[in-house]
Amino acid sequence: MKRNISDLLDSYPVEGLDLGITTPYSSSRIKELTMNKVSMNKPRKHVRPLRFLAVAAIISTLTVSALAVGHVLGAGALLQNFFAEKNGSLSDGQIQVIDQMGKTFENGVTSNGTTITPIAALADENVYYLRLQIKAPEDMILPDYDSKTDGCYQLFGPGEALELTFEDGAYSDSGYILKCDWLPDENPQDNLKEVVIWIGAQTGTDVRFNDEVSKQLTLHGLWLQTPEKEYTQILSGEFSFDITLYNDTEILSLDTAGLTWTDEEYGYTSTLENLTLSPLSLTFSYSATEPNNNRIVPYVGPLEVVLKDGSTVAISETAGMEGMEYYVFAAPLDLSQVDYVKYGNHQISLEAN
Repeated sequence: MKRNISDLLDSYPVEGLDLGITTPYSSSRIKELTMNKVSMNKPRKHVRPLRFLAVAAIISTLTVSALAVGHVLGAGALLQNFFAEKNGSLSDGQIQVIDQMGKTFENGVTSNGTTITPIAALADENVYYLRLQIKAPEDMILPDYDSKTDGCYQLFGPGEALELTFEDGAYSDSGYILKCDWLPDENPQDNLKEVVIWIGAQTGTDVRFNDEVSKQLTLHGLWLQTPEKEYTQILSGEFSFDITLYNDTEILSLDTAGLTWTDEEYGYTSTLENLTLSPLSLTFSYSATEPNNNRIVPYVGPLEVVLKDGSTVAISETAGMEGMEYYVFAAPLDLSQVDYVKYGNHQISLEAN
């Protein structure tokens, strides 16, 4: 799986594999979510997905590891393909955003002959992306698996001690969700695999992914999970990383005074109380009157980020609880290209912010 620098600029298609998801509320809750693959950030009935490279590099004739390339290209080049595969090529401005908000790493951790190396990371207060490389012992092959028949790789096992854990530091109240996107392997007969871990904050807690609070990510190996949710451990060890990432992310607080949206079908009105925009996510809080159907949970209403070219920004994830949520953009935003945020029939300008 060795590549030239130029190879790293090619797109990584993200396959629709079974995603490992967990949350730190309790050991029983963690096991329930892990074994049943229940997503905590599934959009509610009303939420509708929104619609939405130039990197100069010195091309070497020598093959280099992704870790070494990180020192040459930075977080933007190492993560842009993960976003670009589903969303098209990123602009120079978007890559600069990743460079400004992200970081690269220098060292991996070796345990029982396996080395796991953080390569690049990107975060705002709500979400954290981490690209990892897993290198098994030299005499071992990490093949590709068909997720429908064979199963898929996971960074956790069935027992509580084998979970993917995230130490969130000194927060008095914290919560998060996790999932993994395994990157395709150009050489499935070697001993390397790469994965992007996505971590999302639970709303209503004080966890922030881009502050100075120390954060540790601990893995205990690699497993194969069958379609029947049976686990076989492939690699074992203790791998702990300091993934603290502090940045001064540009966050815009938008004026939402008096903005409402009414669901005519279910007879409730939502009032938008707070709205903030970062290059990675759109965060909002709202209140709502009672619907005419007690099985319906009110939602905020249609929210879209509109760019200056008239296109709207795609949403990849929604997370949160009633009254406080955030949308995660499918690719980082260059905020200079945002025209306004649309809420129902309202246009919320960025000019005064």
